[in-house]
Amino acid sequence: MCPPQGALPPGREVLSRPAPARLAELCNSLVPDGRETITTDGEPAQSEAAKEERWLAKGVALRAFFYICGTHLFAGFVWLLFYLGQHAQK
Repeated sequence: MCPPQGALPPGREVLSRPAPARLAELCNSLVPDGRETITTDGEPAQSEAAKEERWLAKGVALRAFFYICGTHLFAGFVWLLFYLGQHAQK
């Protein structure tokens, strides 16, 4: 049983009869209610919750990257102040 055609974004259709080589993959990709999730472009159809979860994970990674970079820049600035203070003419 396939989901209704309107359930997927435009340009993506659900495969009704997969190739035999992909049968095992298709059996493992069934959602709990038995609908197929493999589409014609080879990517699984995703729910809005899955898309939002991926977006949140990207946001966390991006935030961590900026925090780490900012901390290193601040530490470098403090190190530069100590270096310049040590070599100042007294």
